[in-house]
Amino acid sequence: MDKFKRDGFGLVLLGLLVILLELWGGERFQISDHYALAGLKLAEEVGIALFLIGSVEILLGFPDWRDYFEKRIERIIVDKAYLKKLSHEQLIVLQTDTLKAFFKIDDIDRKDSFLRFFHSRSHGNIGSPYREDVNDLINISYSVGRTDQVEVEETISYRCRKVGERIQDEVKWLETGKAQSKQLKLLDCQVEIRLPDETFLGSNFKKQYPHIKQHRIFKSTDTPNRLLYRGDGIGFVLPLKEYPEYTGVDDLHVRTHIHYTMATHMPFTWTMSHPTKSITGTVTYPKDLELVANLFGMTEQEVDQEDRPGVYQVAYNSWLLPDTGFAHQLISKPATVAVGTTPQGHPSVQVAPASGVPGAAAQTPVPNPPVVAATEPPDS
Repeated sequence: MDKFKRDGFGLVLLGLLVILLELWGGERFQISDHYALAGLKLAEEVGIALFLIGSVEILLGFPDWRDYFEKRIERIIVDKAYLKKLSHEQLIVLQTDTLKAFFKIDDIDRKDSFLRFFHSRSHGNIGSPYREDVNDLINISYSVGRTDQVEVEETISYRCRKVGERIQDEVKWLETGKAQSKQLKLLDCQVEIRLPDETFLGSNFKKQYPHIKQHRIFKSTDTPNRLLYRGDGIGFVLPLKEYPEYTGVDDLHVRTHIHYTMATHMPFTWTMSHPTKSITGTVTYPKDLELVANLFGMTEQEVDQEDRPGVYQVAYNSWLLPDTGFAHQLISKPATVAVGTTPQGHPSVQVAPASGVPGAAAQTPVPNPPVVAATEPPDS
């Protein structure tokens, strides 16, 4: 016999025996003493408890009941299904209590603590869509007949990764600083969207979107212009959320191409508007210039940089949070001086810090002169 059933029957019989003895003793001896009556009442309660415990053990001895309770316990304790029923505020409290126990610090959530900052500024990034394998190629050359202005051809590619049921809401390249926007001229731009094979060749997608092509190009010269941006500053926006065939598609491939002119010595910044995993940035530029770079938000040990005349490259295979990235500026090479004269150093270059970068798109280096007060970045 199953151990649960055997123990259960034993407890049931023991409980019944205690109850019967209590009934028999009360009737047989007609006890009137208060202490004796209390003892008989206690015996009765013990007998009932033994009977109930034994009954439960007998039920657990049956496979169906045992499987049911085991699965319920597993779901509650192991799968933590009860967490899904808690509100946002209750989950924050639970997380805070867990961190207090982990670090053994009772005031870890005091005012202005890092935990408060994390909950208000960084916590949401965990559940946000992100970009992966971002590659930015920037080709800089002098404008025809000029050395004070450069022409920039910029190509950015990445994969949109889904978190939950959605990817990023839009593809954009923006410069919102007033002074910066006046010094930059956007010549043309385009966005290429490519559905991954796994999605495009799937029977469900074909049935739902029979006329959608796997590859599509949006150009600023199209009529109507789907890349039109009407806000402050200069740039373009493609609202992916308005295209249901792209919404929620994991591994959606995006490639943007931007052609613009700007002042030769104007600093560039490349900041992230979404959490980003793995970036590579390559800048080619006239060899009679030098490039000064400044990284912010990257772990130095995980950054791989290459700097040679006319080419600069930075690669980072870890995570970058919004408003982090790198800045770089082209400067004139120092003039060669004769022997015995006092050499002149490089011109002073002030590269914009992370907190001073205006609202460039996550995939986009855009100019940001350090002498101009930075504007607030737009929502992204």
